[in-house]
Amino acid sequence: NLPPGDTGGVRGLCLDPHDLAISKYVARRQKDLAFIQQLARRGIVFRARLMALLAKTPVTQDVRDRMRRDIDADFGHLTS
Repeated sequence: NLPPGDTGGVRGLCLDPHDLAISKYVARRQKDLAFIQQLARRGIVFRARLMALLAKTPVTQDVRDRMRRDIDADFGHLTS
């Protein structure tokens, strides 16, 4: 939660970028794919953390396999 302030009673939440990325991998809209590619390229999210979250994400095996391929593709340009 954001600290109280001049928000007019609105409460804000700050998501971990990895949690946000996982939700966008599930949705898989074109704008989501472009967004998470930039998160990876800019070093905001890390492959190992995404894979750990993917293991806990309640999706079908087909979706899990697709997400794994998408994550691999987003980090394929990076060398460890």
